[in-house]
Amino acid sequence: MERAVSLGSPKARDQIQYVRDLLSQLETGMVGLPQELQGLISQAGEAANKKDWDSAIQLFRKVCRKLGSVSPEFKEKVEAEIESRLAVMLTNRGVERANAGQQRINNSGPSANEEAIQSIEAGLKDLEEAASLGSEVAADQMLKVMEILEHLRDPVFQKQGEVNELLKKANEAAERQDWTDAIIYTYDAK
Repeated sequence: MERAVSLGSPKARDQIQYVRDLLSQLETGMVGLPQELQGLISQAGEAANKKDWDSAIQLFRKVCRKLGSVSPEFKEKVEAEIESRLAVMLTNRGVERANAGQQRINNSGPSANEEAIQSIEAGLKDLEEAASLGSEVAADQMLKVMEILEHLRDPVFQKQGEVNELLKKANEAAERQDWTDAIIYTYDAK
């Protein structure tokens, strides 16, 4: 068909976008999804590729709301896939927020504790939602972030010196998503 387009066939030119859209739907397992929803999913994918989690999540939430307008059989078929994608994006944003909170503490020390905890709690909320959608990765990360929050709220955290150095190491481990070391360093700081 692309060859026919390159040779100037107007009919092929008109049909090629339809074929591309159909191939895209086949690849995602969402053949028959209304064009509006397909467009929203495409936009969400583009936002996710740019790591714009807020936009991607907002678009997938919109898709979830609009799924009510499709037939029940079709909704059942695609709902799990859409929720799975939403869970991945929530997990990514949740981990990013938790890491940002830890980074804030490492850069500013205990004076940034309240802002950091708010950031980490926002990350935890995303992870909880992703876990409720069935994400095992989110459930695992959620437990680790909860432990980090518990340690950050401990009064011992207010100590300076050695505690700050251990938390710096915990943040470095968290940036590598090495939650085990992050928890151990945070626990040692206790």
